[in-house]
Formats: sequence, C-alpha cells, structure tokens
Amino acid sequence: MSAHQAAAACLVLDENMDLVPISEEQQQEENEIAQLMINKFRQEEAERNRIRAAEQAKIPLDKSIRFMANWIDNGDQKVKVFYSLNDEDKSVTIYASGYLDYLKRVLPAEIVTNDSDISSDYCETDRARIFKESPLYPFARGRQQVNWAKGIIKRIKKRPSLLGNISGISEAEFKKAKEIMKYEKEYLAGKMQD
Repeated sequence: MSAHQAAAACLVLDENMDLVPISEEQQQEENEIAQLMINKFRQEEAERNRIRAAEQAKIPLDKSIRFMANWIDNGDQKVKVFYSLNDEDKSVTIYASGYLDYLKRVLPAEIVTNDSDISSDYCETDRARIFKESPLYPFARGRQQVNWAKGIIKRIKKRPSLLGNISGISEAEFKKAKEIMKYEKEYLAGKMQD
C-alpha cells in the first residue's frame, strides 16, 4: 500500500463534506464493525445454504439426468455447462455456458438460480448449486473431480515444467489427478468421493 493509499484509508467525510483524518482508535473501531458485518453475512449465508441443502435432500433422484464433461442432458434436452467446486462446503456449482442455455430444462427447477435483472440490464447465466444432501451430488461431484483431474493431466502434458513449480501444480495434486483418472468410471457413477 502506498503512502497516499494509507493516508486515504484514515480519512472520513465530516458534516461539512470535508475530508478529515481519524484517530487510530476510530480506525480500529471501524475495522471491528466491518468485521462484525462480514461475520454476520457469512452466518446468514451459511444458514441459507443449510436450508437449501435440506430442501435438496427432498428432491427425488431423476435417473435420466447425465452429467457429461461439457453438458448435462436428461434424454430430451442438452445444456452446455461447466463445473466448479466450493471449497468451504464441497458443494458443486454448475454454470450454464451461455445465456440461452437454461439449466431448468434438465435439472429440477428448485436448485436452479438466475439473478438477472432486466430493468437494470444485468444478465447472468443459470447456475445450480448442488449440496452433499442432494441425490444428484455424487454424480455432479464425480464429474467435477474427473474434469479437474483431466485438466491437471492435460496441463502437465502440455507444459511439464508446471509440475512442482511454486506457481504451477504440486506433486500431490498430480498424484490425486492420476488416482481419479484410474478410477474414472467409479467417480462418474457416483460411487467414489474424497
């Protein structure tokens, strides 16, 4: 942080709209308030996720849903997607690849979200967050793991110098990726989890 940024961090607007310095005690108090707000937000988000997970546990398993490398299909429709793992609770988030790919075509509508707002021209793609309690979780997690492992192995084959490099891929990650690929069919069938 530069001296200018440090100085700006300790200034506030007074009632005359002038920038005035604040004391270290006031700065500490502001930091504590901000941390309390962050903690409250995290607790509320954890509670919302707990409720969503409980709701997902009630959704019956649709055996026609197939989680493929770059799409999901249900026998009738196919939607291009990509997968992401949430490290905090190990939930899998599935994102539609394009704005015209609707996850509700292939997944239960209860788990699909889209916070687009037409009035403000804010658009985003559909996404579905699948928690451990969901009957779809083993299949989505298996696919996410296999896709991750394939990506690691592909990167190492393309650039072997990445292996063990501090900004690259660790030996442990590479070993885990090889292990997942060894049991790829079991992962995709939802029979193996880490």
